[in-house]
Amino acid sequence: MSAPISTAPSCSIAIDPGDHNHLLLTTNGGGLLASDDAGRSWHDGGTEGLTSNGPRVVAFDPQDARRVYTGSLWGGGLYRSEDGGRHWQRRSFGPADITVYGIAVDPVDHSVYATTVGNAEGLWKSTDFGNSFTRIDRAPSAPAGVYLGFSGPTVTVDPHNHATVYFPDNGGLWRSQDAGRTWVEVDASGTFTSVTVDPIDSSIVYAGGYSLLKSIDGGATFTPKSVGLPFAAVAETGSLQIDPRHPNVLYLGMEDGGVFKSTDAAETWFPINLGFGGTTHYDTSITGLAMDPEEPDTLYAVTYYHAVYKTVSGGR
Repeated sequence: MSAPISTAPSCSIAIDPGDHNHLLLTTNGGGLLASDDAGRSWHDGGTEGLTSNGPRVVAFDPQDARRVYTGSLWGGGLYRSEDGGRHWQRRSFGPADITVYGIAVDPVDHSVYATTVGNAEGLWKSTDFGNSFTRIDRAPSAPAGVYLGFSGPTVTVDPHNHATVYFPDNGGLWRSQDAGRTWVEVDASGTFTSVTVDPIDSSIVYAGGYSLLKSIDGGATFTPKSVGLPFAAVAETGSLQIDPRHPNVLYLGMEDGGVFKSTDAAETWFPINLGFGGTTHYDTSITGLAMDPEEPDTLYAVTYYHAVYKTVSGGR
């Protein structure tokens, strides 16, 4: 693990699927930062149109990397860029003070899913590139206007079966198999903060919370896979990364625990924290991991407050 390549108060990081040297980094009150050289240097990534200084998450459209979305804290709503993050437009929906906490883009039909908190806490969906949104967290057979009230930081679309969507909720894990029209709670064992689908086999799904769970039946059932992990909450955004060349190799970011690696499909874990600086728990609280799609041994780890770190050797 190398020395830090940024010193901004950070939240999450995303790699441009069309240019792996182009990164976007969200911050806690410091605006949106961008790098065009794989993290060696950073500049303001929201100078044109991004009026909020509290972007919480950033998501590229997998099929068109020029289109990017970011959410904002403190009622800032959702913003969209059509030029890779150089210029932004605010897309308003719901209450005026809506806060967008998580975003996922459908890899097939470009639909946008947005998790929100505040007066309209729940899950919203857009089918017109974020121009308009409809709330979709409805209970089975619920009348119009009655919602499940989803409360969670992320939403995940299965990259293989795009009609399958996962929502990790504060009270359990929910799954839709019809692109958000109906929902079923597949695990009620606790609070979940992230879901990751295996890039090769969508029957394998990982769910993170105060422990790590794994499903081998497409999210129908889950079992704990936390041997070697500390008792700490899994980080909220991009917390689990899977090597697409070697699906048994996984990386996991932990709150207050740093980064852990597994080489046996999550059966056991070991820390790879050499190089993280600082002495407080903020220095090893990971709020996001990002894996380079062209060079999977290259990963970026975002700490809660102080830095972005990079490894080019899979953490060795």
